[in-house]
Amino acid sequence: MAANERRAKLIPNYVYFACFAILILVISIAPVQPNLWDTFPQTLFAICFATLIRAPWVVPYWIIAIIFLLRDILYFQPIGLETFFVLLLLNTVKNARRGLSETFFREWSSFALAVTMLYLCKVLALLLLITPEFELLVVTRSILASIVIYPIITGTLALVFGLVRQLPIERAI
Repeated sequence: MAANERRAKLIPNYVYFACFAILILVISIAPVQPNLWDTFPQTLFAICFATLIRAPWVVPYWIIAIIFLLRDILYFQPIGLETFFVLLLLNTVKNARRGLSETFFREWSSFALAVTMLYLCKVLALLLLITPEFELLVVTRSILASIVIYPIITGTLALVFGLVRQLPIERAI
């Protein structure tokens, strides 16, 4: 009985997250300015990263997989490549989230490392598959844009959805 009540409370969270992620996907492929999205930051990855640190029960892996597979299809990327790396990194983050959420600087630097690893793994995998080369400047701009936008995303999650970092003392209670 308690499990059904808990599941019923989580379903709206799943729907909110999925709608928010799809909204970001639609905005990112909108034909505003073609040059603007060349260095589009990893906004979805940042949202998933911040949400997993703050409230891991809000974002199940199957929703993340569906959103990132949809992203691969919409961006004409190899289907499942980035999704695999994202799920691998987010699983690592979820397992180490207690140590990451002690200070915001630690969380932010962990995100910077994770987004750099995501791009590095993606570029190396595509180079091994003999696809066209990446421009180092575009990849570097995307990494820096992702790192810079992370505090904005965490602030938005805190203001709009109320997802704030829990201190270690609050988790123990």
